[in-house]
Amino acid sequence: MGKSRSRLLTPDDEDFVVRTATTRPARLGQPFTRWSIRKLLAYLRTVHGRVMGQRCPALSEATDRRDRRRTYAALMDDPVLTARELVQDRFPDAQAAFLAGSVLTDRRTPTSDLDMVVLLDGPPAPHRENLVYRGWPVELFVQTEAVWHSFVDQETAKRRSPLLAMCADGTLLVDRDGLGASLQDEARKRWAAGPPPLSEQERDYQRYILTDLLDDLRGCTEPAERVYLVSHMLQRASELVLLIGGHWLGSGKWLSRRLAAADPAVHRALSEAAPQAIAGDAKVFTEVVTEVLDLAGGPLWNGYAIR
Repeated sequence: MGKSRSRLLTPDDEDFVVRTATTRPARLGQPFTRWSIRKLLAYLRTVHGRVMGQRCPALSEATDRRDRRRTYAALMDDPVLTARELVQDRFPDAQAAFLAGSVLTDRRTPTSDLDMVVLLDGPPAPHRENLVYRGWPVELFVQTEAVWHSFVDQETAKRRSPLLAMCADGTLLVDRDGLGASLQDEARKRWAAGPPPLSEQERDYQRYILTDLLDDLRGCTEPAERVYLVSHMLQRASELVLLIGGHWLGSGKWLSRRLAAADPAVHRALSEAAPQAIAGDAKVFTEVVTEVLDLAGGPLWNGYAIR
């Protein structure tokens, strides 16, 4: 009989390989978002004083089949596989689950998280939780079907519904009894229908607020105050364009994305003029904001009243 081959890895080494492969590269100081076999090997060869073999022990010597699957998933850095595994680990009786957000798009960055909606038939739903799972930051929205509908109704009244967006555009991870497909179909229809239209009173209020801010900016002489004024006006003007066009609102980066999709020209004009205004030259910015007001019926201040 031939000589038996000696082990290349100790059990501790195997654990180290698996832990490394299931940790996001950015958390280990690496300048990329996902592991490839070549990148993982290069990192493992010499890191933190541990010298690994020149071959690929992570693939040839890992004896536990589950670890092997996890290592492969990490090498591929697949958010969908990771999200499905989280649901299986944490919510094995889930009726439905969705994964959504930038992580599924070409906007993904090293800090992108897993935005997840999980539907249960009872406790521990409803709750919201933030955690780190296999190196991924995760935002969990755990709900029952009744709570899902209640939240969607509340968000729709505010014309801003992250929950509808997540379920309409997200990936359906789990669907035990058809509830997931049903909710996704409902979310897509409600999202396509758009938010409730502005009433005349609401439109006038938006015009008044933006007109008042515009007057404040024209008379502003304090650089620090100008920063806050322009930032607030950028938000208000963006929201007004979306509202009068019948589009959903968004917060933070999602406000920018919603406006860019709804009216690219206005989005570009506002985003390019705002830094100039903050720096002290507000001429173009005030012109763009005035154009936004004109879309809504023009500036409104003198004679505005709430009765």
